[in-house]
Amino acid sequence: MKNEKKIVRGFTLIELLIVFAIMAIMTGVLFVNQNSRKATMAVEGAARIVAAQVRALQNEALSGKKIGDEYVGRFIFSVAADATIYTIEYRKSDNTPLSPPQSTTTDLQSKKVKFAAAESFYFATPNAKLSGAGSIRIVSADGTATRYVCVSVDGSVEEKTSCP
Repeated sequence: MKNEKKIVRGFTLIELLIVFAIMAIMTGVLFVNQNSRKATMAVEGAARIVAAQVRALQNEALSGKKIGDEYVGRFIFSVAADATIYTIEYRKSDNTPLSPPQSTTTDLQSKKVKFAAAESFYFATPNAKLSGAGSIRIVSADGTATRYVCVSVDGSVEEKTSCP
């Protein structure tokens, strides 16, 4: 009689169950990381939008924007505490409203963020000099992520994790 070895090919049920368990654990970890990152990404995106708007306002002050027949002297940016809305308002140099009044309001509610504190500052013509504080704190709706838009007196506008 010949000594024959039986060759078994394939995986056992135990090996397959172990592989599926490892894949399930890795998928769970991936989803948990994605959900925690969503708030951070929303806040960073909102900070980029706000910083771009502040830079545009600053550029308008530098270029001497004219609305109708009147030159704008103050380019005002303001937010309310615990709100999702920011307002841009254009006024004359003596702080009187233009005729008709000019302002725009933007709502960031779809980004699921809000402004942590009330803030208002303006750029004045002709050199876009900053008047007022320049720190805008943006937080996620669930409060887990925070980002700042820092506007300094020297004219720089930056998105950071904290302002000096």
